[in-house]
Amino acid sequence: MVGSIRGAVVLVLSAFVAAACNGEPTTGIATTVAPTTTDSPPVRVDDEVLRIGLVVPAEPATIGASIEASAEEAVEQINDVGGVLGTDVELFVVVDGDTLTSAAAAVEVLAADDIDVDAMVGPVSSLTATAALDVAVDAQIVSCSATASAIDLTDFPDDGLFFRT
Repeated sequence: MVGSIRGAVVLVLSAFVAAACNGEPTTGIATTVAPTTTDSPPVRVDDEVLRIGLVVPAEPATIGASIEASAEEAVEQINDVGGVLGTDVELFVVVDGDTLTSAAAAVEVLAADDIDVDAMVGPVSSLTATAALDVAVDAQIVSCSATASAIDLTDFPDDGLFFRT
């Protein structure tokens, strides 16, 4: 069951990314190297509910709004045909703010026990992705970003949980 859930999550994330991709290149991105840990990651519990987190940029607001509208439409269409494995998808949207700290905090909200998303779309920029990925990886959240393109993300210690399209 967990394998089929993971496959479904990757498929749903791909649909979100395809719907929200604006195709604009990112330039001038500063990157940092994420620290590695030796602790074993927590084991995610399959509660048979697919919760998707969406991290949208604060600025420009039009990009965040269009990404959110695309994701909401994708969730509506998925749920209209029976959801994923017979269960509706739940969407949780957070704004990454305007600092690296606020980007990590946005992902912490999605990873919190009261939401506990299974997968995340975003962050949009390489800079915010780099700042927020530690939180996502620690929480074992599968993540996908259509626009985070910094080469340093290729070797990010993401335990195979971060994808770019």
